[in-house]
Amino acid sequence: MTDTVRSGAELETELARAREQQAAVAAVLRTMSAAPTDLDGILDAILRAATRLCDAEQGFCFVLDGEVYRLRSAVGTNSDYIQFTRDHPLPVGDRGKAVPRTALLGRPLHIPDVLKDPEYTFKEAQQRGQFRALLCVPLMKDGVAVAVVAMWRMEPRAFSDEEIGLVTTFADQALIAFENVRLAKETKDALEQQTAVADVLAVIGRATSDVQPVFQTILEHSGRLCDADRATIALLEGDVIVTKAGWNIPPAAMEEYAREPLKVDRTSGSGRAMLEGRTLLWDDMSLDEGISVRMQRTRGITGARSVMAVPLLRDGVAMGAINLRRSEVRPFTPQQVTLVETFAEQGALAIENVRLFNETKEALERQTAVAQVLNVISSRPFDLQAVLDAVIESAMRLCEADNGSIIRLDDLGIPHFLATAGPAEDVERIRTAYGDRQLTQDRSTATGRVLVERRSIQIEDMHADPGYGPKDRISTERAILGVPLKRADAIIGVILLRRKRASTFTPTQVALVETFADQAVVAMENARLFNETKEGLEQQTATSEVLKVISRSALDLQAVFDTVVQNSVRLCTADNASLYVRDGDMYRHIAIAAKSGDETEEAALREAFTTRIAIAPGRESAVGRVLLERRTIQIPDAPIDPEYTARRVGPEQYVSHALIGVPILRESEIIGVLLARRYAPGLFREREVALLETFADQAAIAIENVRLFNETKAALEERTESLAQQTAISDVLSTISRSAFDLETVMTTIVERAVKLVDGEGGVIARRDGDALLVLATTGSTGDTVPGTRVPIDGNTVMGRAARERRRQYIEDVTKHPELPQDGPPTRLIIPFVRDGQVTGTLGASRRARGPFNAREIQLLETFADQAAIAIENVRLYNETKEALGQQTAVSDVLQVISRSAFDLRSVLDAATGNAMRLSEAEVAWMDLVEGGRFRPVAIAGSAEDASALLQRQREVPDGFELAEGSIVGFALTRGAPFEVNDLEMEPAIAAKSGMARLTGSRSVLAVPMMRESRPLGALVVARKTVRAFTPRQVQLVRTFADQAAIAIENVRLFNETKASLERQTAQAAVLRAIAGSPTELKPVLDAIAENAARFTGADDVTVRLAQGDQLAVAAHYGPIPWSPVADTFPIEPTSVAATAFLEQRTVHVADLLGPRR
Repeated sequence: MTDTVRSGAELETELARAREQQAAVAAVLRTMSAAPTDLDGILDAILRAATRLCDAEQGFCFVLDGEVYRLRSAVGTNSDYIQFTRDHPLPVGDRGKAVPRTALLGRPLHIPDVLKDPEYTFKEAQQRGQFRALLCVPLMKDGVAVAVVAMWRMEPRAFSDEEIGLVTTFADQALIAFENVRLAKETKDALEQQTAVADVLAVIGRATSDVQPVFQTILEHSGRLCDADRATIALLEGDVIVTKAGWNIPPAAMEEYAREPLKVDRTSGSGRAMLEGRTLLWDDMSLDEGISVRMQRTRGITGARSVMAVPLLRDGVAMGAINLRRSEVRPFTPQQVTLVETFAEQGALAIENVRLFNETKEALERQTAVAQVLNVISSRPFDLQAVLDAVIESAMRLCEADNGSIIRLDDLGIPHFLATAGPAEDVERIRTAYGDRQLTQDRSTATGRVLVERRSIQIEDMHADPGYGPKDRISTERAILGVPLKRADAIIGVILLRRKRASTFTPTQVALVETFADQAVVAMENARLFNETKEGLEQQTATSEVLKVISRSALDLQAVFDTVVQNSVRLCTADNASLYVRDGDMYRHIAIAAKSGDETEEAALREAFTTRIAIAPGRESAVGRVLLERRTIQIPDAPIDPEYTARRVGPEQYVSHALIGVPILRESEIIGVLLARRYAPGLFREREVALLETFADQAAIAIENVRLFNETKAALEERTESLAQQTAISDVLSTISRSAFDLETVMTTIVERAVKLVDGEGGVIARRDGDALLVLATTGSTGDTVPGTRVPIDGNTVMGRAARERRRQYIEDVTKHPELPQDGPPTRLIIPFVRDGQVTGTLGASRRARGPFNAREIQLLETFADQAAIAIENVRLYNETKEALGQQTAVSDVLQVISRSAFDLRSVLDAATGNAMRLSEAEVAWMDLVEGGRFRPVAIAGSAEDASALLQRQREVPDGFELAEGSIVGFALTRGAPFEVNDLEMEPAIAAKSGMARLTGSRSVLAVPMMRESRPLGALVVARKTVRAFTPRQVQLVRTFADQAAIAIENVRLFNETKASLERQTAQAAVLRAIAGSPTELKPVLDAIAENAARFTGADDVTVRLAQGDQLAVAAHYGPIPWSPVADTFPIEPTSVAATAFLEQRTVHVADLLGPRR
């Protein structure tokens, strides 16, 4: 009885203990469920439950960390012992310590008394903790103890098997908790990494021209996700490594990086990673003796121990590195390394993107600058200053210079500034520094080096260049670039760009400036040729003026003489000029002119020289020397000439220094002297000497033979006029030849040359455009008539009348014609262009006050009109040929699509619709097919917006639209011919029924039917959003594409019919073969019928039923639906499809068995 009671009490105790253990396990599970990632909370709950249920005083959890086990959680012990345990991690494989021994065993370790265990040697821990009994349970994963749960008792009392099993259960729960936390962390880390990678890619997409935001984003994510303390990105620039971005870097370190870039060697983490082209890791960089002292010092600032260096590679070549640092010895994980390598790839991509973007941008800027200079040269070919200003400003801006100048060296080596750019104070300082000093061809100046080396040169730092001389003159500039201006083999100038910082101009910048130099040389050459031409023209004009005066004033020699001296002063560097004519044995001073035009100066000179009328041959005066030597003479500086003894009479300011005297000869006899004077000393140029001698010759002609001069003048005028006409006509023909199809250029040339030769003040040229004349070009004064003006042919204008009457209209005085507009010039001449009896344009000239046009001028204008007519005809023929070729190409394209895709109807219809829209100059087009009294859009062309709208409407009504009578398509199909609406807004009734046209906002619409044997297949519609009628040619072209579409539709229909017929014949042949093969058996024949019926109709399942009495039974079956002879036999009653067909002896088709019955 006692044993029974005891057994009951023990059972109750065990039951209570079991319930308590289950409750503890459940509590731990609830903790794990409530906070699955709170590992410390779960471990704490497990250790508390385990120590309580196992009657242990202390509980611990150690976690494997590399080669040691570290304390992760503890209960029941004091902080001093916890700190001792944290400071003494337990090495893996150390059997003298319980935790590593448990890991080696891979099973629970139970030591009832550690003091009696011969292997336990960790006495210090036992003495500090005073524990005796010890139980350790490993947490095994893939054969490795990833953690160990330890329970201690302060007395030598063994743990029971039940307690060991309970702790093992708790260890399993802890292992689950570890795994949950690991998975959650890996998931979180992966998400954060993906988010970071996406963030970097987003920044790369936004920062196309600046890599700095990308670097900063990479560093922020790298540092945060890799748990780093510091992060930097450095790039290779030349032969040094420059830090470009930092994260959490103290200012002192960043200042040192900026002050002293790293060398590309193995003394730094970045340098070593870049040299090896791979990721490098340091568990503790302070142990690496290869790192430089400078890097050690910088690490002292940033506090780095564990370091990761990842190179930025492009095509295997390092262009920089990412550095991550930790201030403690804690190596980076492989996952972190992979993440940073991904960021490095993105960084390299960003650098390459920015490089390509900046290169493209810089190239565009260079091309734009070159184009701007060329534009200045083109628009102002003879304005040298504007070109040179554009050159130096563009060069300075694109080469990042602080100032620049273009200089020309004269024969003495003295620089002359042609153009300057930069701040005003810089320009003034540089001009002052150069002054008028002579530059020598040596290496003491940038210009001298250019002259010596005859190529572009640059000095990185003038202050540090021992061979550079004038450092004191331009003290603020450091770097300079000199590029020669070369014409043939001669250097005619130099472009100089300066920077106030020591630096090197890139090869691209040097090449750009050399291009600018070539442009400057072209501009200078243009200006030189222009000036020479201008001077030649001025000389010819002056010569012509003298001749004209001679012609007009044959008996008034004073007028001729006055013109001679005036032109001599104007075209030479003389300040005044005089003309002396022999009068018996004396020379009379008869004409004088001063450059200033000051009447006081001329009066003073005239008074001074009229007192000297008796001049004898001799060297004491300029005129005397001419008479003595009988040739042109020069006196460079009269006041210091020892032989010149003549003295001036008059104000001191009019005393001359340089003198030139030219004899006026008649058959080697001097009949006068032309004398020019200059207040400044020096010789007159050869060109001036030749010009004065020409004037002297003209004076001789005027004096000697007026009649011969008049004859010569008449012949010269005739030749000059004929040459001008021939030149103008040649210019027009040349323009037509060069720009045969550029009508605007040709017309502009014609009207400008024509109006100039007929001495008109304004001119207009126009071509016929329908019922109006469209003005193509104008010149001179034309009032409100400008290019683009439309002048109605039936209007009350001279141009309109010339076009209507197809003959020349000459209005000498418009005031005598009140029926014409009175505004504008009074004299008007209009010549029509007539081709095949039709006017194709007009050419007109007008005058205000120069008198009427003579017969020669009218004839000349008609010649230019003929040339204009030829040019218009050329352009018309070219455009017609081009248009025809484009149409033929488009038609050929559609035919090629038909031939390549004979039965791909969609491709053919798309091609026809798109080409019809393009060649008819429409903005949108679509094609409708007629199917069962409805029409359905099958092809669309136009803008994305229009196409989207039409496709949306097509999706809304998949079965198509009813063919509305009175719509655009309806009219076309009903009439069987093209139907056009010029303005849909003016036809509201048609617009209301034309939904597609309204949807696209169309105004002018053309619908062309697609017919087959008088049967409409559909319609091709083209539309414009502006009001503009389609031309007959365009209508015919759209009809061609509609016909091609109809042919394609018919081809596909015939193909489908042939295919269907062939399939039916194949099915019938299969059945006949079955009958022939089984003449006495019905089942094979019915099976063949079922199979071919399924194939031919595309059915999923087919049954053949035969009547058996009053029942229909399955005789043959084909398909996946299961059946049985008994279950699928039913009465012949009209309750099923098969029975109904049997009873009514007709085909029964049900489109949807689940749908409504009809």
